[in-house]
Amino acid sequence: MKLYKNYCYEDLSTVALNIESEVINDFGIIQSATVSGSDINISYSNGQKNFTVLVTPPDCSELGFNSTFTGISTLDAVDLSGLVLLVLASAFSVKVLKRGL
Repeated sequence: MKLYKNYCYEDLSTVALNIESEVINDFGIIQSATVSGSDINISYSNGQKNFTVLVTPPDCSELGFNSTFTGISTLDAVDLSGLVLLVLASAFSVKVLKRGL
């Protein structure tokens, strides 16, 4: 089962049919959505050019509406925030040290 827009579908072909039925999405006008392995290739046009986007819907465990997928765990968010803080502190330190020279 695959999750797409907070709904868990039976398989990728059902997700592809749902994407095609949207007609217009964030990218432009959808021309086709085809299953390729564990991915979905979405072909669309923005009026001037044609593009292809590769979408890989995550797995889910229960058919129907599902809002449990967060994409990032709390521990990962804390780790990433700590790294960003270190980068900002380093940049500030370099700025302060440059003033002294």
